[in-house]
Amino acid sequence: MNRVEIIKDIAKRLSDEEFVERISNEGHNFLEIAGEHSPPLSPTSLSHGYPGLVLLYSELNKLFPEEQWGMVCNDYIGKILELVTESGIKSFSLFSGVAGIAFSIACASDNGKRYGRLLEQFNKVLIQQFPKALKEIRSKDVEMFGYDVIEGVTGVGIYLLAVERSDEMDKLLGDILEYLVSMTSIVEYDSRQVPNWHVKNEHLFSEAEKQIYPDGIFNLGLSHGIVGPLILLSAAGNAGIEVSDQREAVKAVADDLIRLRIKETNEWNCMLGVEEYFAGTQDTQNTRDAWCYGTPGVSIGLLNAAEYLNDTEYKQIACDAMLEGIGREKGVFSPTFCHGYSCLALIYHKFYLKAENENFREYRDYLVDRIYEYYDAKNPFGFQNIEFNSGQTKKINSIALLDGTTGILLSLLDIINESKVSYWSQAFMLY
Repeated sequence: MNRVEIIKDIAKRLSDEEFVERISNEGHNFLEIAGEHSPPLSPTSLSHGYPGLVLLYSELNKLFPEEQWGMVCNDYIGKILELVTESGIKSFSLFSGVAGIAFSIACASDNGKRYGRLLEQFNKVLIQQFPKALKEIRSKDVEMFGYDVIEGVTGVGIYLLAVERSDEMDKLLGDILEYLVSMTSIVEYDSRQVPNWHVKNEHLFSEAEKQIYPDGIFNLGLSHGIVGPLILLSAAGNAGIEVSDQREAVKAVADDLIRLRIKETNEWNCMLGVEEYFAGTQDTQNTRDAWCYGTPGVSIGLLNAAEYLNDTEYKQIACDAMLEGIGREKGVFSPTFCHGYSCLALIYHKFYLKAENENFREYRDYLVDRIYEYYDAKNPFGFQNIEFNSGQTKKINSIALLDGTTGILLSLLDIINESKVSYWSQAFMLY
């Protein structure tokens, strides 16, 4: 089989919902997280469930309309609605809640030609209920899951920016942008002036982080850090949507990121403590080459800021960092998206399209070859996610968009077809 046929073969396997559920729920696929066994399948979430498959079959249907992929897409939308009717949705977020399901359906809608009433229902939920959640978030200290791409308001903003909006949705997007701008204001912490995206110790995710960072952190990641808000503010600006002080906020974050770069290696830390933020003390052991955290995610953030502000210096710094990263692949050992080869390949693809540097294209193609080296027809889903968990390496059969087969297949389809901007990749803020 050629490479496109491999993608189609895997997609045919994933079209069987019972097969997907059975394989996913086999015990050896579970990860141990915080003392609990976590399954790789969360059916109604965009990150680990059927909405991700809706993105996959929507993309296949656009590329190969004569092959009836749209019917599989419709079947999975039906399954999602069945599950939502039974159990409801507990989150507004992009990767595990209302916004993510709506995002996948909008992708399948063929520019609003299908699923119009269904989308209206999901939009109505956001319009009526999300403002209360946003008001609560704004009333508290800045917290990671309050603002981030995965669970926070940035993810909801991604969905609103991607779809055709009503006046109410426009207002909601504007409110989100205003909150993200407010994160760049200067506040006082322990007699020091810090930007408001500082996360205090009591709001850190894990006990280990609380021990390491007694004064809290400045999170430089894309998935959970300031780069997500930076990209949304920039992408909205590029689309002609602006609120007060938006340009100043983007410049403030971009300048901070450039100041915090490890100049000797052209890398960025995942996060910094307060002393490191001011002193510039940086540990190259706390860097990686991934979408979620590390240099590729930060670089794509600076590239978006450069486009919005028409700043050639930002663009050059971003491109130099990605050129420096060619061949490094720090922390990369899985073919998957979040922190694997698929995200690297797609980000280098985006840099090639925007900067037209042949080095980016050549390395992108090398990374695609690396991804296919992980393919094995004997694996139920073709590819496996590889994780270090509880002191050992685990190979996991997962359909997940974030760290499973779906994210791999969509990345490969984008690169093979030289896609400039695909709907699905906006979920990862790759515009």
